Amino acid sequence: MILLEVKNISKQFGGLKAVDNVDLYVREGEIVSLIGPNGAGKTTFFNILTGLYSPTSGSIHFDGIQIDGQSPEKVTTLGMARTFQNIRLFPNMSVLENVMLGMHSKTKNGILASILRTKAFQKEEKRSREKAIELLTAVGLEEKYDEDAKNLSYGEQRRLEIIRALASEPKLLLLDEPAAGMNPQETCDLNGYISQIRNTGVTVLLIEHDMKLVMNISDRIYVLDHGAKIAEGTPLEIRTNRNVIEAYLGKGA
Repeated sequence: MILLEVKNISKQFGGLKAVDNVDLYVREGEIVSLIGPNGAGKTTFFNILTGLYSPTSGSIHFDGIQIDGQSPEKVTTLGMARTFQNIRLFPNMSVLENVMLGMHSKTKNGILASILRTKAFQKEEKRSREKAIELLTAVGLEEKYDEDAKNLSYGEQRRLEIIRALASEPKLLLLDEPAAGMNPQETCDLNGYISQIRNTGVTVLLIEHDMKLVMNISDRIYVLDHGAKIAEGTPLEIRTNRNVIEAYLGKGA
């Protein structure tokens, strides 16, 4: 079943076409990567998918619902979560609090219940805390749940951001350069963790510059260059595609 279907999406900023008539689809259970040189329009594309930007033209259907132009909050509620190229944690909040904030879209008790600390609110908060610790345990951060997020290592902060996104129980997880700044061992661990995420039933769409990670983990790959899609296919097909080689290495490579 197709979970995400993007048709003829474009985004123009004045005279600059950052995304140019891009088609893309992601099936349930896949790991799909979106690659391309710096400035290719990959993060802009993610911003369109998640409601940070409205497309200039085209349509996006997610889980059978048209979502182009919807707010980020609405997109999250429907089941799409993301991480960012630059880590966006709450540095002075604890690791546990960061994860519990990711559950906000799934909580049922409102502001009044939280102020009055009703029994229903306390019960829901207890469940959220237990779920957060369970998620942190999966990436080895359970013993640091009470530390401020700013005190974690860079690799740990990357893992925490992924966990916070997963806390919203998404159907589709968008990862924007999750391996950026990681050492080889951390990248290897990330490879296994993304596979584990897929095994829990979460579909993954990934932007990444680490080609070893992309080729090892992806079912299919899309390639952007100057905002336009120049190739799509399996890792083997992309590895040998002339347009992709030229985009990364220049003509005559």
